[in-house]
Amino acid sequence: MPTRARHALLPRAVAGFLAQNRDDAELVIVSEDGVPDSIYDALATGRVRHVSCPAGLALGAKRNFACEAAHGEWLVHWDDDDLYAPDRLARQVEAMRAASAAVSGSSRVHFREAGSGCCWEYRYGGERRPWVYGATLAYTREFWRRHPFPAIGVSEDNRFVWAAQAREVLDLDDPGLCLCAIHEGNTSAKNTRNVWWQPITLPEVWRAAVEASDTAWVGAKGDRDTTARPGDAASANANANTGTGAGPARLATPPRLSLVPEREAPPAHPLHNVYACLVHERLDCVIDLVRNLRHLDGESRILLYDGSNGGNLLDARLPWPRWGVEIVPKARPIKWGKLHNFALDCARHLQTTGARYDAMTIVDSDQLGLRTGYADFLARRLGNRSGLGLLSSDPSHQGPQTRIPPAATAQQEVELWRPFLRRFQGGENRFVHWSFWPSTVLMAEALEALVDLFDHDAELARILGASKLWATEEVLFPTLTALLGFRVEANPCSQRYVKYRVNYSTRDVDAALRDATAFWMHPVPRRLDESIRSRIRDFHNGYRAPASVDLPALPHANQLWPVLRTMHGIEGWLEDEEAELLAIAAREVLSEPGRRRTLVEVGSYCGKATFVLASVARACSAEACVVAIDTFDGLIGAADRPVRVAPTLVKFRRTLATTGIEEQVETIVGRAADQHWSRPIDLLLIDGLHDYANLASDFHALEAHVVPGGFVAFHDCADYFPDVNAFLAEVIATGEWQEQARAGTLRLLKRAVMATAIESTPLRTRV
Repeated sequence: MPTRARHALLPRAVAGFLAQNRDDAELVIVSEDGVPDSIYDALATGRVRHVSCPAGLALGAKRNFACEAAHGEWLVHWDDDDLYAPDRLARQVEAMRAASAAVSGSSRVHFREAGSGCCWEYRYGGERRPWVYGATLAYTREFWRRHPFPAIGVSEDNRFVWAAQAREVLDLDDPGLCLCAIHEGNTSAKNTRNVWWQPITLPEVWRAAVEASDTAWVGAKGDRDTTARPGDAASANANANTGTGAGPARLATPPRLSLVPEREAPPAHPLHNVYACLVHERLDCVIDLVRNLRHLDGESRILLYDGSNGGNLLDARLPWPRWGVEIVPKARPIKWGKLHNFALDCARHLQTTGARYDAMTIVDSDQLGLRTGYADFLARRLGNRSGLGLLSSDPSHQGPQTRIPPAATAQQEVELWRPFLRRFQGGENRFVHWSFWPSTVLMAEALEALVDLFDHDAELARILGASKLWATEEVLFPTLTALLGFRVEANPCSQRYVKYRVNYSTRDVDAALRDATAFWMHPVPRRLDESIRSRIRDFHNGYRAPASVDLPALPHANQLWPVLRTMHGIEGWLEDEEAELLAIAAREVLSEPGRRRTLVEVGSYCGKATFVLASVARACSAEACVVAIDTFDGLIGAADRPVRVAPTLVKFRRTLATTGIEEQVETIVGRAADQHWSRPIDLLLIDGLHDYANLASDFHALEAHVVPGGFVAFHDCADYFPDVNAFLAEVIATGEWQEQARAGTLRLLKRAVMATAIESTPLRTRV
C-alpha cells in the first residue's frame, strides 16, 4: 500500500486488511512520511509493517520499492482509499493457483463518488489485449521480477499488465472484490459518460462500510495533502485508462487545494497586466513556462525576451502568436546581475505597439505561477493606484546598515550618486530602495517615466558607466521609482515562496498551493522532469483544458495479417488496429500518381511503425521513401517522466535488415527540430517524446512541409501521456487540420486542401 499524507484513511484501510480471512498475509505500508498513532497497535501485531521510501519516487518506482520490501511470493495491491471484500485475498490467490496465472484482477469494477453518492460500474471494452484494474491487481513475485513497474507516475499498472502474455492474465470479472473511490485525488479524470461506464445502485453488501468510509473522508480533509500527483499514493487508483477515454472517473470528496482566492465579485477597477519574461536557456522549459502562464491567466499579455548569447533560443517555427506570446524584437544578450535593460526593452516594446496596460510583472525563467486570479487579486488589494510606482518584496528604505548585498553595494557608492540625488526633493533620503527581482511589479506610468529617464538623462548614464552595482535591476528600478515621486509599496502576493537559491521540496509546493495569497514560486529548476516543476504542472492537470467527449473510432475493414504477424515480433508499442489505420493512410497517399512520395516518422524506437509504413510502400510498388528520425538514445516516454532503456539504433538497423526494408527507409539520427528540412511530406507520424515541448518542437519543425491533403498521425493519445491530447486539441482548433479517424491511441488528421476549406473526403479502406 503506497500512501502519502492521507493519515485519516489509514486506520480504515488497515482494519480492512486485518478483517481478511487469511492470517498468513502481511500489509506493507510504504510512504515518505510516518504513520498516525492510530495504527501503532496494528503495527505491533507483526502483520502490518511501515517502510519509509525515498522522497519523490514516481508511483511505478514506489510500487517496485514496495514489492522489494514485501516478504511474500504473492503480491497484492491494497489501496488506501478503496474498500475491499473480507474474502478478497483468499478468493483471488486461490483462483490464481487453480489457473496457474501470473497476474489477476478484475476488468469489471464498481465505483462510488463519495461526495454525491453516485455509483458506477466500469466494464473494460478493449478487444485486443487483456486488462484488469490496478486496485484489484495480484501477481507473483516471479512475474514482477521479470517485468517490474516502469518508473512513471501515471498508468504504470496498465503497462505492467500489458507486459504479460494473454495466457498469463486471469480476469476474474468480479466487481465484488472491491468498491473503488472516485475523488479529486485520482490522477486520471474519470469520464463516466463513456460507454464503458453504467450507473448502478450501491450493492447492499457495501452499505455499512460506506458510512464508515464517508466518515474517514471527512477526517481526511484535515490532512496536509489531499491532492495527488503522479508519483504519489493517491495516484494508485487512477490508471484504468486504455487510451480510448475509458478510465475510472472523477469523485469530489477529498477537498481540492484552493487554486484561487475566495470567490468575490470582479474588482471595480480591473488591472491590465503584462508578464515580461526573460529567457536564456532550455526551450522546453520556456514552453512549459508559457503554458503555465497562459493556463492560469488567459487575459494578460506575455512578452518573451530572448536574452541568450546567440539570440536564437526561440524557434521561429513554433506558433508563438497562437500561444498568446509576443516576442520582444531586437533583444540583447543579458548578463546575470545586470537585467535592467531587459525590462526597459520590454517597456519600449509596449510603447511602440501602443498597448494599454496598467502593470508589468517580472517573470524569471525559473519562476512558475501557482494559481489563477493574479490580476484580480492585485486589483483588489491595491485599492487606489494613483501615484503607485512599484510593488516590492521589501519596500522599506535600505540605509547604510542594510544587510541586503546589492543595496549595500549601492550605499558604498553614495558619493558617486550624490549629485544626481540632489536633483530630486529629498533624494538623498530615498537612496536606496530594493526589491527581489522575480515577481516585482512595475506600474505603467512609473515605467514610462523610467524609460524616459534612462533614454535621456546623461548624468544617469555617466553614473552607470562608472558604477560597480550588481543586481542592478533590484536596486535601480525601486530607487529611481522613489526618486521620481512614485510610491514603492509591498507586493500583496506572498513572498514566502519567492526566494534566492532555495531548494524547495514538493511539500513546499503543496503548502504554497494551500496559501491563497501565494501566486509565484521561485526558483524552479529549469529541467522539465524536475519534481517541483512536475508537481505544479500535474496539480494543474498538465495545463490541459477540460477534456471533450471522445468520439467513436471510425471503422475500417481489411486487415494486413502478413504485415501484422511480422510486426508482432518487433519490439515496441503499436496495436494491430493502430497499424491498420497507419497503413490505410499510407496507402491513401501512395496511390496518387506523380512525384516521389515521402512518409516521415518522428520517433522510431526499434522500427515497429517503420516496418508497417515501408511494407505498404513496397506492396504498392510506389516510388516512395520512409524517413525515420530518432535520437535512438534510449530515452522514451516523456521528458518530464522519462524512462531510460538501452540505446536502440542497433536494434532498429537489425529490424531493417531482417525484414528486408532497408531500401525503403532513410534513417536520420537526431532531433526533428535540428533538421533543415526542405522536401514535401505526404504522411507525418509524431511518436517521439510525449511531453508538450517535444511534441511542439517535432510537429512544428515539419508541419509546414506537409502537403495540402497530406496526413499527420499522433500516437499515444491517451491519459497516460496527457500532453499529447492537449497538444492535439490545439492543432485541431487552428482549423488547418481535420480529424479523419481514430484507432486505439492513434489519431489521424488531414491537412486542408485550401486554407478556407477543409477537405473531408473519407479514407479509402482497401490496402
